[in-house]
Amino acid sequence: MAVSDSFQQHIADIFAPIGRIHFLNMFGGAAVYAEEVMFGLIANETFYIKTDDELRARLRDKGSVQFVWNDPSSDDTIRLSYMSLPDSAIDDAAEAVKWGRKALQVAAEARIRKVKSPRRIKLMR
Repeated sequence: MAVSDSFQQHIADIFAPIGRIHFLNMFGGAAVYAEEVMFGLIANETFYIKTDDELRARLRDKGSVQFVWNDPSSDDTIRLSYMSLPDSAIDDAAEAVKWGRKALQVAAEARIRKVKSPRRIKLMR
């Protein structure tokens, strides 16, 4: 199921304070970017933010759920490093932005680590 334009606009409006928000539609959902960093994704009209171990634990304590994808070719269940926003942030834009800023920081740091990895440097040569 594709992500509705109204839901994308709602996400763009909420997270506008952290940067230019844009979307890349994929697999019936959408990747959510602030500037050039993917910090979230939308699946089934639910918004998930990028996490590391620490942020994931904090969100889990607030009742958030991890994004899970079922690979149709292998029937494997894959847990990605994205968590839903806590219920308290769904109707509180300031709280949502707070979590979004943390997710953006995690995503930016992950992107830097990925670029600096020796394997990636070798492949780029």
